Amino acid sequence: MSKREAVKHHYFPKFHLNRWKSADGKLYVYQKQGSGSVKQSEKDAAQICFQNKLYTLGPDPLGFEYENPDFVESEFLSKIDNDAAVVLDKMLVSSTFDELTEENRRAWARYIISLLERHPDRIKYSEQLHKEVGDEIIAEKLLRTTNEEKREIEKCKKMIDEVLYYKTQARAFLINLINDSEWIESLLAFKWRLINIDRTQGFHFIVTEAPVFLYKQDSRIYIVAVALDPNNLWVAYLNGWEDDHEILELIKAIAMFYNADLVHKNPEFVVSDRPLSSDKLYQYDNVLQKSLKNVFVNMID
Repeated sequence: MSKREAVKHHYFPKFHLNRWKSADGKLYVYQKQGSGSVKQSEKDAAQICFQNKLYTLGPDPLGFEYENPDFVESEFLSKIDNDAAVVLDKMLVSSTFDELTEENRRAWARYIISLLERHPDRIKYSEQLHKEVGDEIIAEKLLRTTNEEKREIEKCKKMIDEVLYYKTQARAFLINLINDSEWIESLLAFKWRLINIDRTQGFHFIVTEAPVFLYKQDSRIYIVAVALDPNNLWVAYLNGWEDDHEILELIKAIAMFYNADLVHKNPEFVVSDRPLSSDKLYQYDNVLQKSLKNVFVNMID
């Protein structure tokens, strides 16, 4: 194995997880067991939210290895995370976006997109999509070829490990998804707000391996939010909305329901900087989700 290769590939980066460290330097981690009970443990960021070689590129269709099969993790995602860590520090130190350069804002936008696209479930979906498209292209080609050409195509298919091929294609395509200029420009055009929660009030933000909150209708995204640490929530929303009473109420609603939304997705990990009541952790009522949706619908209508 090359020295550059990292075995543990974190789909929620350690630098961000570490913002939930408790006073003794640990994360309070809650995992739902098969029986429905919740297991509490104290862990380091390095111990959760990763899969071994999740982004490693396999051989090409002819069996040749890439010069750096760990490129997506060690060079692409690593740079995104390093740049985002700098931006996160700036936002929390100043409690505003005044210190952010255009480059900083662009780096943060790419990081948010990466959190959405690098999750194992998203990678698996991309693998399936690549296979479906590939099968469709081959099927169409077979309809327009001679019998001899069909035999050659079938012979080629037998020489290729299709499962490995589509796995590699999905991971390589991850770079295109995260670098999507239209997505990045959309986030840069949004209005950004930082919501700070007074720690003395008892409320705090949790986080999971899928920390990004999205509100969208008909494929159009209206709101994006992610907790920066237990006390701060980054929110981005359509720039056309004015900062009047209604938008402020909407932002308050997002802050209130952020935790509920994350837990509602049935995550593998729930992370906190302090002990939680595990018997209530997974008992968020669907009414909360419906109430939040009503607030958004009223705003958009």
